[in-house]
Amino acid sequence: MKFFKGIQFYPIAIAAFPILALLASNIQEVELEVGVRSLLLSITSAVLLVLILRLVLGEWQKASLLVVFFFLLFFSYGHIYESLQGALILGVDLGHHRYLVVIYGLVMVLGGYGILKMAGGRREVSWALNVMGLILVVIPIFQIANHLWAVSVSEGVSEANDEGSILEYEGDESPDIYYIILDAYLRKDALLDEREFDNSPFLQELGGLGFHVMECSRSNYSFTQASLTSSLNMAYLPDLTPRLESVGLASNNYWLLLKHNLVREQLERIGYRTVAFDTGYDWSQLDDADYYFERSISPITSNVANQFERLLFKTTAGVVLTDFQYKVMYEQFKDTNLPYRAHVDRQLFLLDQLPKIPSIEGPTFSFVHILIPHVPYVFGPNGEILTDPGYFSGGKAQPVNEEYRMKGYTGQIEFINARMLEILEILIEESDVPPIIVLQADTGAERGSEFKILNAYYLPGDGYDFLYPTISPVNTFRLIFDTYFGTSLGLLPDYSIGGTSKDDLVLENSEACLQLGE
Repeated sequence: MKFFKGIQFYPIAIAAFPILALLASNIQEVELEVGVRSLLLSITSAVLLVLILRLVLGEWQKASLLVVFFFLLFFSYGHIYESLQGALILGVDLGHHRYLVVIYGLVMVLGGYGILKMAGGRREVSWALNVMGLILVVIPIFQIANHLWAVSVSEGVSEANDEGSILEYEGDESPDIYYIILDAYLRKDALLDEREFDNSPFLQELGGLGFHVMECSRSNYSFTQASLTSSLNMAYLPDLTPRLESVGLASNNYWLLLKHNLVREQLERIGYRTVAFDTGYDWSQLDDADYYFERSISPITSNVANQFERLLFKTTAGVVLTDFQYKVMYEQFKDTNLPYRAHVDRQLFLLDQLPKIPSIEGPTFSFVHILIPHVPYVFGPNGEILTDPGYFSGGKAQPVNEEYRMKGYTGQIEFINARMLEILEILIEESDVPPIIVLQADTGAERGSEFKILNAYYLPGDGYDFLYPTISPVNTFRLIFDTYFGTSLGLLPDYSIGGTSKDDLVLENSEACLQLGE
């Protein structure tokens, strides 16, 4: 008790909590390193401010209380600002900085004055804040530790599923297999209806290369982790639970089966080597692949804010500067200082390396997750880098309005269309054995079109005979394995599912096509 009352470590805990909490809530999306700079900066700032105020005021407790109070105001501003958007209070829309800054300023002055005039009971307050601070930092640390434990345990999934190889290839040489995901790429009818963009020229050129485009294909799930986990394990998520339970993991850790997926395991057992790329998202990185292509900017040493830091900044009072920057200062953005520079570099690096895969000897299985046309919208139709923050300054890297949304999305469609046609032609021409290529979206775009996906196949020999317009990703490798590798897996019903359980079933895809007149 005396320790908790005598030492004020709660300023450090309060300074660390917002970063740790945001990191814990996004731990499946990011690497731990992205939060290091923010954490060090916040803690260092808190310590320095306490020391400075201690010299000015002559009291540790008042100094610590003032710093905590200011930090609470700073880190809460962005959350309050977002929650007040469009909310009327006594007929006034407080979701504007001109109101909220004044309110926060008054609270800061009055609260700071109250702390300075506080006479007694400060030791009890310090004790309570020490306890609260300890609890606040322990919770996200536990969540992060639990995630790291789950990742380490998941490595045993492969051994738990060791049923031997089910594949046999009867040809002279095994074909390279490319599973190329264009994140959030809508199919033709949805692009025309919702984006007023005619994608026919691109699809016709795909056909000229030998691809067959499935005109009524829908994703099985409406979010990436579920969709890719399902397709790469050839099953719906509830049927994957036993694999997780076999190593002591709960069913909500299904995303770990993307990193340790059945398609990859089976192909590697018959001599395939896996090729993968750095995506910037931990859950979709097969970083233990035989060939892992990486060109990542260190989130610690980079002089550009990473996506986590930008997200954190928008939850703080710094959002005032962000919005001001968008409205007044966006002309000062330069290509080298683009907030999503690391994202741009990753995508361009991936697109540049992809055509080189045919030069790898022996059969390869390539998992290629391209985060285009998904937000942030940073590529123009001719590959130019968009620096106008209107394309990516909204919440979660979204555009700031519908005009930017339309232009940003279709611009990235045009860019990736041109690059993919060049790349696919090289993959086909440079392959000694005709390859198997799947060009597929993981999901659609906004609500209402979240299941409508691009889905195109390049299948040598008789593979096209087994395709059908409503095929969904869960059946992609079932069809490929049955057609080329001697299995008898059969096909599952093609469902679109809103959640992760069978109770969340939206519609059977064939029924959806009939209802929509597709």
